[in-house]
Order: sequence, then structure tokens, then C-alpha cells
Amino acid sequence: TSASGTPKTNAVIAATLADYVAIDDVTDPVIVIDNAPSILPLGVTPVVITALDEAGNARAVSVEITIADLEAPILTVPDDVRVMSTGPLTTVTLGFATVSDNVSSVSNILITSDAPAAGFPIGVHTVNWQAEDEVGLISNDTQEVIVESMPPELAATLSDLSTTEGVSIAVDLSLGFSDADSTLSYTISGLPASTGLVLDVATGMLTGAPGPFDADAEPLTVTVSASDEVNEVSQTFDINVVNINNAPSFTLSGDLSALEDFTGSVSVSPVLDPSTPDETGETITFSIAPDPSTINFANVLFNPATGEISMTSIADSVGFAMLTLTADDGQATNNLFSMMVPIDVQQVNDAPTFSLSGNLILPENFPGTEIVTISLDPVPANELGQTITYTISPSSVSFANLVVDSLAGEIQVTSVLNQTGSQLFVVTADDGQPENNTHSQSFNLIVYP
Repeated sequence: TSASGTPKTNAVIAATLADYVAIDDVTDPVIVIDNAPSILPLGVTPVVITALDEAGNARAVSVEITIADLEAPILTVPDDVRVMSTGPLTTVTLGFATVSDNVSSVSNILITSDAPAAGFPIGVHTVNWQAEDEVGLISNDTQEVIVESMPPELAATLSDLSTTEGVSIAVDLSLGFSDADSTLSYTISGLPASTGLVLDVATGMLTGAPGPFDADAEPLTVTVSASDEVNEVSQTFDINVVNINNAPSFTLSGDLSALEDFTGSVSVSPVLDPSTPDETGETITFSIAPDPSTINFANVLFNPATGEISMTSIADSVGFAMLTLTADDGQATNNLFSMMVPIDVQQVNDAPTFSLSGNLILPENFPGTEIVTISLDPVPANELGQTITYTISPSSVSFANLVVDSLAGEIQVTSVLNQTGSQLFVVTADDGQPENNTHSQSFNLIVYP
């Protein structure tokens, strides 16, 4: 339909009216007529349909024909818009949507959109448009709005830096950049892999202490870039690092520790840490204090070229000492590194060794007291305080009387009347220590008829 109505000749209306037919039992044909107007307006129109025969007889029925608006408005939205941002939110001129309708006048059609009144953030956005006519028929369409980020800019020229190896710095590199509508992130290139400097990607702060690899690469030409995730801008500057000597450093290959009376030689050597590039070619020499010759419990030797410390044992000697091993790279400053080296020879108990005066071969009823003498071997000085006791096995026999005198260091033998026999005796010395504390010897006692 249209605002002026729908013609009676409309196919739907014509078909509706044509559906009414009349049948007469006398005359034929019967004429069917209606009073529908040539243009049916919007709304309900009463129509009378009348059937007439040749005799003039008539029969009429009334019907209602409703003309309704079934077509939504035709909505045409503005072209897509691409603009540069002006800040966190950008006001965008979208243009005007146009509309037409087969019934309603344009002034009676409501056109709306969901465009934010405060503006658009950076990115791609879809604006939804809607047109609604007087009877509530709705049309929809969309418009794309692209708000592009303003690229970051150089705010100031970053000056070259001069610093000293090992000295901490903190430089705000973000001062070299600006961005009106975005938060920037930062990257840096040109630093050595083992640099002592770190760039905070969020703040642009360059911090840390330049290390030996930075000094070796001096001057460092670095490039700092600022990015808003879409656009990037960079600038380059130099970092001049004054090289200073780094003290040599080392670890020890092991421990200088052994048990009393150890065999062979025990040694330990310094293991130098890898040289940094700016220290390559330096000659390291070593010194030790106090003089190893002052150590009286081991023979200690020192090699100043390699820093090796070795020792051999001194019989029955134990003790502990602390030496200081120092490395010197021969430079004017910061040239020394020292480490304490413990020397430890731990006591091991010596078994109480001895010898016996020999076997006893005696006649039956021998007179007096016969003696087997126990001769103790020399005792190490660090064991002189030990108390040694002696036992004999078996402790008794039927053909003689035996008494062990530990204090005198002897075994006293007297006869038993009219008794003879023979026996192998085992004499054991015990110094009472937790380990390696016993030693045994044997002798024969023979009493013959």
C-alpha cells in the first residue's frame, strides 16, 4: 500500500472480491456487484457485495477489507568512517541516515543509533542504526567506525651516556617519546647478551650496572623503540662505559684433608672463573700466608705459578691450620682475590704394638718364677696418655700358674707340683680407644717331665 491507499485492482483485493459468487435456481447468470471504492484507504473499509438476477431480485452481504502497512522503512546509513584519534575518546561525525517509507512520512519515522555520546576509543567499532515507522515496523543497518591511534612521536633527543663499569645507573628513556592517545611500551637493542643493564618495557627506565661485557663492547650504540602496538618510533644513542679492572676469582678443586699417616700426596688447586672479555690476557700469580713451612704436622708445598697446595704426611702427626690463598692479576687496582684454605690431618689411633721375650720351656716342678717380658713399641707423642692393659688367652692351665702384670709389662709363670703340659698363649694389648685399639702376640709354654 501507500499513504493514498491501495487500488481496488490490487491482485489480493481483486481476488478477494472475486471469491464471492451467487447461484440462482431460476435464472442464470446472476450479476455480482460491490461498492468498493477504486482506492481503498488504510484501515477498515466496509464493502457491500450484491447479487442481482434477471428478475430484479437482489441479495447483499457486507464484508470488511482491511488495508494495513506491512513494509518496514527503507534505511540508508552513512558511509563507513575512518578518523585519527584525538585522545582516549574521539568524537566522530557519523553523517546522517536517510529513510523512505511507502506509507509514513519521513518526519514520522524515528531514526536512532547506539553511537556513544562520549566518543569512540581507538579501534574498529560497529554502529547499529534503526528506523521505526508509525506502526512499529523496524529496519536495521550498520556503519563501521575506525579510530586510528596517533603514532608516537620523538619528544626529545636522547643524549649519549657516560658511566663506569660496575656503577649503577637509572635513566628514564621514556622522556624521549610521547603519545597523545596511547600507553607506550619500550624495547632496546644493541646491548651485549651478558649486559648488566635492564630496560623496563612498561616504564622505559634503563637500570643496572654496566658489566665487563658492556665495557668490552664500548662504545655501545643502542636503539630504543617506543610502540603503541600499532605504530613505533625509535632513536639511537651511545653508552660509553669506562673499563675498570675486575679482580680475579676462583674456587678450589677440593679439600686439603687427610687421615694421620696418609700415603702419597694430597693437593688442591684454584680453579679460575672464566675471564671476561676485557680481562683476557692478564697473567694471574698466587701467594699464600702464613708460610707453609710453619706447619709442623705435614709437609706442605706451594706453587706460586699455579696456586697448587700439596702435602705429604709426617709420621704420627695430626693438626689443623688455615692458609690464605691470594690471586693477583698484576693490575694497578682491584687486582686481588683471596680465599681461606683449611689444612686438616685427622688423628687415627695406632694399635699398641709390642713384642714378647720368647717361649718358655721348663722342667717339671721348676723353681721360682719365670718371666715372659712384654716390650711395648715406641708410642706416638699424641698417644702417650693412653693406658694399655694386657690379657692372655687362655687365662689359665692346669700345669702352671700365670699372672699378667700390666703395670710391669710381664707375665709371671710358677709351677704346679708334679704337673706337666704345653700350651700356646695369645697375649693382647688394648689401649682403650674406639678403633684400631688392640694388638696380639703369642708364645709357647712347655713344662716337661
